[in-house]
Amino acid sequence: MSKNIAIDIQVANELYAPEKAYDTDAAYDVRACLVNKAKPFKVMPGKTEVIALGFALGLPEGFEALISPRSGLAAKSGITILNSPGVIDADYRGEVKVILHNTGDKPFFVNDGDRIAQMRIKEVLPTSLNFVEKLSETVRGESGFGSTGDNGVVVNPTDPEPIDATSEDDVDTTDELADTDSESSE
Repeated sequence: MSKNIAIDIQVANELYAPEKAYDTDAAYDVRACLVNKAKPFKVMPGKTEVIALGFALGLPEGFEALISPRSGLAAKSGITILNSPGVIDADYRGEVKVILHNTGDKPFFVNDGDRIAQMRIKEVLPTSLNFVEKLSETVRGESGFGSTGDNGVVVNPTDPEPIDATSEDDVDTTDELADTDSESSE
């Protein structure tokens, strides 16, 4: 089992202390800190708001905190974090905040103390950049966005001609799966 690393934390109120629902969780739930707001805070569709989380961290050198969206909020309400994951560096000592963005079609209301994101603490390996004239070659090479397939078009990095996987000849249109499902539910 790995060693437990103690992280210093300063909270505005115990309500805002990050917490794990289970000991085995990879991330801490973090909560909205709206101490100066009497009413819920509204994030309109297509809009972005910075929300304070009510705590500051004293991360040891060699560690970072990563702020990510909560899967339930993303799936149910379209709430995500624009710079996901948000990086909190070891030398930052200010209040941690989150950049919430509403991709949904309805206003999203944030109440004081609502769980709105999650935080993972990660070790950061020391690295340096080694400037070279030429990089080593790989099978993928310079193939970037969409190189492994996009919207039914499969692109092979060694063959520049895309394969249209959505043509009628390549699509199974039988209802065998639907028939199998209806039989198994009886």
